[in-house]
Amino acid sequence: MATPLENLQTAYEQVCANLVTITASPKPTYNIDGQDVKWTEYMKMLTEQLEALTAAINAQNPYEVHHQGFT
Repeated sequence: MATPLENLQTAYEQVCANLVTITASPKPTYNIDGQDVKWTEYMKMLTEQLEALTAAINAQNPYEVHHQGFT
């Protein structure tokens, strides 16, 4: 059984694959038989999902970044 982190990573990969697919051959927004197909909204939704999944993955892997400067 997959861990929650593995499930998040799988979802992230699937959203990335969908983004690659729709950006490889972009289509305009159109209407067929009274049903709207809004590609820009679909891409926006995928991008928002990607951001949410990134935040959730990062929350599963807390880390600290240390910077040291020299003069």
